Amino acid sequence: MKCPHCNELVPAKAQFCSQCGRPLNLPSRRGRHQAAISRSLPSAREGSDEERELWRGTFSAKGMINYWVVACLATVVLPLVGMQSQLDRVGWLVLVALIGILWAGLLLVLGFHKLDVRYELTSQRLIHRSGILTRHWHRIEVIDIDDVSCRQGIIERIFGVGTITILSSDESDPELDLPGIDHVHHVAALIDDARRAERVRRGIHIETV
Repeated sequence: MKCPHCNELVPAKAQFCSQCGRPLNLPSRRGRHQAAISRSLPSAREGSDEERELWRGTFSAKGMINYWVVACLATVVLPLVGMQSQLDRVGWLVLVALIGILWAGLLLVLGFHKLDVRYELTSQRLIHRSGILTRHWHRIEVIDIDDVSCRQGIIERIFGVGTITILSSDESDPELDLPGIDHVHHVAALIDDARRAERVRRGIHIETV
């Protein structure tokens, strides 16, 4: 073993250097091992209070899948009806105009929904923003969420979209619907996991259902 001050060789169990007389003050092997472990492992509470974004979304075009299907059927069926009815030029113009108005209306509704709602989920809060000209912010602490459920139609199940319903003890939003959510089961699981993690973090016992 060498002295850390003068680099002279000293006995392994020596407390002082025989050359310079300074105390060695070398940590024991056990102390060095524990220090290495302390440096390699993060603190148990490190970052536990940090709010992290888990998901961000808006109304999905798939949320109107039932209307898209109806519009597609109308686009195919109405021309067939027109051919069977032997429409004149004016009749065809009216038919094409009706189909155009149908699609334009659906696109306007979709644009309204996309601009109207915004969703954001963090490790501590669920934020629901609504409104175009005037904005309304609804914040629900995830710890106040009591139940998370999904609602889907037959066609919506095929495309993985649906509505999430949240029941909470929040007085301003005791029941909140989040329509048009893509990957609806995944997002619902994120909300439920965030709720459970926040309750565990705050030391609240969750009953096993």
